Amino acid sequence: MGIFSFFRKNPEKEKSQKFRELEKLFEDDQEILNNLKVSWLTERGNTFGGRGEFDLAVADFQEAISLKNDCLPAYFGIALCYYQKGEKDRAFELLKTAPEVMTLHDQVVLRKKDMLAAWRQ
Repeated sequence: MGIFSFFRKNPEKEKSQKFRELEKLFEDDQEILNNLKVSWLTERGNTFGGRGEFDLAVADFQEAISLKNDCLPAYFGIALCYYQKGEKDRAFELLKTAPEVMTLHDQVVLRKKDMLAAWRQ
């Protein structure tokens, strides 16, 4: 535990507070509310991953997937965490199970093959 850990926000409390804010704003549109939660979780997962806090990152990515099972950025986020932890086989196995496309309002917005191509560069 580092010296600054005392000042760090509680991730669960932060998430609950953010979700309450979103629910007040978008209580009448469940699809938008859900997508905003997924986006927020994925962004925070990326932040945690960038700081090397892989367990927290994976937890956020997994929750994003539980809300939107075709959330390709979350699958790739988990795979990157595994890869950076030295669990390369686990990362590649996860990517095999990721959906081929991600949709938003019934429109394809991301393709796994495009994300893989960008990731390889």
